[in-house]
Amino acid sequence: PDSVIMARKWTCFDCDWDNDESLLVCEMCDTPRGSLPRADRLQVEQEEQQPQIYLDEQRSCLEADRRKEEQLQRDKQDQQRQQEDRQGQARQLKAQEEIEQARQLKQQREQEMRRQQQEEMRRKRDTDLWASMRSSQLKQELRGIQRLAPNQRRTRLRQLQLELHPDKQPEERRAHAQQLFLLVQEEWEIVQQAEEQVMREEEKVQQRRQAERDARERWEQELRRQTELQRDMRRAQNLDAEAAAATESQRQAAAKQEEDSNKHVAAGYPPAGTKTSVAPNNRPAEHSPGAKNASAAKKTSEHAALPGEESETDADDAEQVDLGVHWSLHQEQKDDTNVADFLSSNTFHDMMSALESISIARRSKGLNAEKANHPWKQKMDRFEAEAYRQYAWHQAQAGRYHFAVYEYLSKAVLLHPGRGQLYWDRARYTKEMIGSEGLKSDEKKEKVQKIIEDCVAAVERDKTLLEAFELAVQMYLVQEELDKASQLARQGRRAAEFLGQTASAARLAATRTSVKRVQRGFSKIEHALAKKQHRQVPDMIEEVQAAALPSFAAMLTKRLEGFKYQ
Repeated sequence: PDSVIMARKWTCFDCDWDNDESLLVCEMCDTPRGSLPRADRLQVEQEEQQPQIYLDEQRSCLEADRRKEEQLQRDKQDQQRQQEDRQGQARQLKAQEEIEQARQLKQQREQEMRRQQQEEMRRKRDTDLWASMRSSQLKQELRGIQRLAPNQRRTRLRQLQLELHPDKQPEERRAHAQQLFLLVQEEWEIVQQAEEQVMREEEKVQQRRQAERDARERWEQELRRQTELQRDMRRAQNLDAEAAAATESQRQAAAKQEEDSNKHVAAGYPPAGTKTSVAPNNRPAEHSPGAKNASAAKKTSEHAALPGEESETDADDAEQVDLGVHWSLHQEQKDDTNVADFLSSNTFHDMMSALESISIARRSKGLNAEKANHPWKQKMDRFEAEAYRQYAWHQAQAGRYHFAVYEYLSKAVLLHPGRGQLYWDRARYTKEMIGSEGLKSDEKKEKVQKIIEDCVAAVERDKTLLEAFELAVQMYLVQEELDKASQLARQGRRAAEFLGQTASAARLAATRTSVKRVQRGFSKIEHALAKKQHRQVPDMIEEVQAAALPSFAAMLTKRLEGFKYQ
């Protein structure tokens, strides 16, 4: 190959540059290929008598170069044909190897299938033998178990259940193990029925005793509640009487001031409040009787201007109260689903039956009944929300408040958002969850805010939920939002009076009166601190503490301590 490559080069006689065979002029000096050296060319030019010889030599060189190029092309083609022949032979060998491998793989598969068939037949024989032997052995064991004590019988049956359960057996034994397991299960059900009968008898005795204890506790709770109610009513009456006395005292002071001022002017003294330094009787104006009355009037007017001083009489108390919408199962029309009957019993078993009936009833009306505004879908949504509410109640009775609030009542609210009872149940279970889980301060604040939101949502939809009013007022007091607590207590009192619930109305009225007095007390304290009248602050703090009900007096301690510090 090196000789071939060297043959495909030609050298310029002028610059000695090796050029490619395909070039007819030099790349460096543009001298034509085959030209003689410069000196020779000069000599040739001088010797014009020899041009034909030079042309013949040049043609012979070109012909020799062409023959060399053709020979190179033929050699290259021969090499390509040889390479293609070698590749074809390699492909044939590879195809033969693949055919041989496929044949061997087919033989291996056939051998494996025969081996598996033999293994399966052997396992089947072993399984049949095991089933026959274990069946006879099991029957003898069951006859022996019947003579054991109840606890030992239950323990032995449980062991047999675990041993013969189909999931615990190999694949080939499961069909036979299922039949043996059913025999054990029948014996287990007999034992269970006997034990359940004994447990029902014991449960009846316990229920009777528990009913007696519950009745005694309800009587004691009712007695305590009546006592607290009477105490709150007496406190509210005392607060109202004190407020009325203070109003009457202010009215009498204002009347007396006006009378003294008239007498003062009639006696020839300048009107009260002038800047005269000496009165006509040579006494300073501030020591005259009119000046004293003017000072008292000024204090009275300042007290009347304190923020938070509002009249406790409500101008719209006589208005009609909108109680909202209170949903119950009796409002729904009768149908053939029996869902309302299941939900009326309020038992766990019937509640689960109601959920199954609702699922069947939804599918029974076809696809049109699944539209958002279809009456049948809305009715089933209300039934399912009631079922989830009962489910949450059972969870709460077991102490699982987290599941009751976040799992079931949240679903119920989504299904029936217009029912206030769902929000109220979620609020009171959240309150129980705060006490049972021991939350941190930040989490507790979030829970309290959630309770307030649910209570407000409940009373907005159904104002017959008087307990929601009371719980929301209590949570507002925990957050020291006295204005909102007062407004909500007023709404709850009006609703309670409209419903004829005097006890709840009295509690809400007492709470509102106490909150208003505490607000006025805070306003007086802030006013006194702004006027630098620090000596009056301790007495005002004692008045606030006396005006606060015991239910939220402890919540005001931090704020009152701040006033004492100031």
